[in-house]
Amino acid sequence: MKKIFMILLALPIGLAAQAQLKTDTCLTKTIVNPSGGISTLVKNGHISTLINPAGGLSTLIKNGNITTIIKPNGQVATAVKNGDVTTVIQPNGGVSTVISHGSVSTIVNPNGTHSTMIDHGAVSIIVNPDGTHSVVVNQ
Repeated sequence: MKKIFMILLALPIGLAAQAQLKTDTCLTKTIVNPSGGISTLVKNGHISTLINPAGGLSTLIKNGNITTIIKPNGQVATAVKNGDVTTVIQPNGGVSTVISHGSVSTIVNPNGTHSTMIDHGAVSIIVNPDGTHSVVVNQ
């Protein structure tokens, strides 16, 4: 769930040099994971590419309120946004829910654990159930 949500955000990852990419058509976000791995999310219109530290690429295709997440192993997840609530349907059938309350979002995982995402302008912090933090930097 954490990986899928990071993908949605923006992250759940790539080379630091790639994180510097920024053009008129692309918005790049850097996701710093607790382990120190850096992910890069490159947005180009309705299609976003997530570059993971291991080099695996995920693709996000946004079509209205539905986002399709295609993982490197070919698995497909779906995120459906309905107002302040986003439902993430994972390949294994697990369902996660993201509830937005202004600058704070609550992530309810299939196992019942909760994560919190706090948006501070250009920087977002994801607090995981085990207390680890991920940082999302919008560039």
